[in-house]
Amino acid sequence: MMDEEDLEFGSDLTSCSPAFIAEIFSKFAEMGLKNSNFTKEEVEDMVIKTLYGTAKLLHEKNMHFEDVISRVETPGGITEEGIKILDKELPKTFNELLNLS
Repeated sequence: MMDEEDLEFGSDLTSCSPAFIAEIFSKFAEMGLKNSNFTKEEVEDMVIKTLYGTAKLLHEKNMHFEDVISRVETPGGITEEGIKILDKELPKTFNELLNLS
């Protein structure tokens, strides 16, 4: 049950999120393209299929975000290092996004 005072924020969060998610992964694919020899189509296909698989784990397997991270992350590995960067950089960006209204 959602409190009435949170209804507008919940609506903004869910109605804007598809575009925000698409933009985030578009930029991720763009950087993947710049740092590899894959074609744009190959990079986008890999990112989209990975996003789809991740969504299935979260939704169909009832996993939490932390569960997915811990399944992929290995101590001292690239995923762990990448998570550190995201933990440092993303909160400010997402806070700005969520405070636009």
